[in-house]
Amino acid sequence: MNDYNIIRDIFTQEEISGYNKIRRFQQTLGTRLEEYINTKITDNITFVGRDKKRPEGVDYIVNGQYYSIKNAWNTENNSNKKFREDRNIQHWYRLNKNGTTNWESLFVDNVSEREFVEFLLGNAPIGLDQFMS
Repeated sequence: MNDYNIIRDIFTQEEISGYNKIRRFQQTLGTRLEEYINTKITDNITFVGRDKKRPEGVDYIVNGQYYSIKNAWNTENNSNKKFREDRNIQHWYRLNKNGTTNWESLFVDNVSEREFVEFLLGNAPIGLDQFMS
């Protein structure tokens, strides 16, 4: 059932447009998170998140250990959690329920919430290693 007529009666077009813009941003945030992390990976880390032949549920392989990456504590459902735990896939997520972050426990160095936001805004300083490649 399409509730658009009810929504249009309750909310202004400006509110609906703002909500739609936020939803589009949220839907791309996981990809942007991976893109940011990928700017920091080293030789012992392999990004497999978009590879069709990757191990199911795995985004990164770090020294042979599988990792699943999520944006927030609540972006994994129970069946995914059980699947991950049954296969010994480590789980890392950016945002905690209380609004704090987990950057310090990520498998790459020199990451932070501030730099991630700058990356999203297009203001992240480019590192010398990226400049030279």
